[in-house]
Amino acid sequence: MSENFNRSGATRVNIMREVEGSLRRLQTDYIDLYQVHGWDSNTPLEETLRTLDDLVRQGKVRYIGLSNLMSWQAATAVMLQEHLGLEKYVTAQMYYSLVGRSLEYEFQSFAEYHNIGILVWSPLAGGFLSGKYRPHQPCACRHTLRRSGQFRALRKGDGLSRRGRAEGSGRTA
Repeated sequence: MSENFNRSGATRVNIMREVEGSLRRLQTDYIDLYQVHGWDSNTPLEETLRTLDDLVRQGKVRYIGLSNLMSWQAATAVMLQEHLGLEKYVTAQMYYSLVGRSLEYEFQSFAEYHNIGILVWSPLAGGFLSGKYRPHQPCACRHTLRRSGQFRALRKGDGLSRRGRAEGSGRTA
């Protein structure tokens, strides 16, 4: 989506324009899974959900999902989908790794209860768990991971294999 405020967000016109553009670029008749990434506080939730429902009913999208919502936001959307008889989310793309396990505290049980599959992103925490970084080296990972507060100064040996420490490379084999 664009930096232009009028061309971004989960409004009906923006979603429809982006789906049509994707279908044209992909040279296909439908999208298997269309996920809404993030909460849009500037667009009425009902507008977004009705648009997603229309896309499924038109056959342009087979399934819909959400990404990076807090539990209360996802619960609000699912309750509205149920209340209005709209197509329901079938997936949730969420951050999850050994250093970022907050998904387990609320969202996992929510998704299980509502039969929503979880697709994890960044299971290696932007390379943090791969041994990519040396002890006390600042995280050069994407800003979204760095801002999430999951990365703190490494203690001796954290995230590094013995071989990586012995070679001084900071990388694992």
